[in-house]
Amino acid sequence: MLSRGRVIALVVVVPFIGACATQSIGDSGTADPAKVATISASSKLNFLPSLVVVIEDVDGVKVSAATSRVTVAPGPHTLTVSCTSLETAASHTHKLEINAEAGAKYHLLTMIDGSANPCTAVVEKRP
Repeated sequence: MLSRGRVIALVVVVPFIGACATQSIGDSGTADPAKVATISASSKLNFLPSLVVVIEDVDGVKVSAATSRVTVAPGPHTLTVSCTSLETAASHTHKLEINAEAGAKYHLLTMIDGSANPCTAVVEKRP
């Protein structure tokens, strides 16, 4: 039987483990990783940084709340992303265009641009 402390730890830790989930968009799930692109961001279940970028959908396909990475086929893609300040709960949803390359890894970062929006998401290609 689990102690109360262990049950609480499981309740707290399990959602964060799920926050690392990868979702395949289109037919990229069965492809060799060298033949698809990976785009990562925060998940909706990530409460640690004060500014969070979440992928809402890719090419009109809804991304689940526990997803922090998506894989896509090479080529142009449209991402709907939200950039949220967890301190103020202000959010800015906008579109990003990306021309994904096979085998490439991309990460969405926050940029504070001085506008009324809490932040804007930008794409960075990782080595």
